[in-house]
Amino acid sequence: MAIYQSLAAQADDYAVSFTLPGIPHIEPSFAIMAPQDGQTAFGVLHYITNKDMLKILNSESGAYRVVDINATDTTGKRYIAKTLVGEAGEPPINGTSARYLDIVLEGATEHGLPDAYINTLKQTRTIYIPLVSDMIGSIIYLTVMFASH
Repeated sequence: MAIYQSLAAQADDYAVSFTLPGIPHIEPSFAIMAPQDGQTAFGVLHYITNKDMLKILNSESGAYRVVDINATDTTGKRYIAKTLVGEAGEPPINGTSARYLDIVLEGATEHGLPDAYINTLKQTRTIYIPLVSDMIGSIIYLTVMFASH
């Protein structure tokens, strides 16, 4: 997949939560963006091709739908962006997987998302089961990579 440009951005009246159900006790939840009045979702806008967008859609579960949202980058420039949204559920009892949260934190840090948001991410409850978490993470990675080719 080719990413032509990436920009830190935010979307008002949306929230990101780790409430999309995953594999209980191993990968218990994934991030989901859902409409929520008065909240702000932070993330990264990526310029990609339509073909690459289809690859992303094929690698994700049917829990998301594609919508157009208004996003603002760090300079104040506004964009209409396509994103995947879903219905936020209840947070899992054990939190999200440490492996998954590390990926989210790496992207947030790399793209300069607000420190307050990064600190909130760092407070997210996680679960890690040695060997099992790593094995499942590898399987998920290979599945996503295979689906995108």
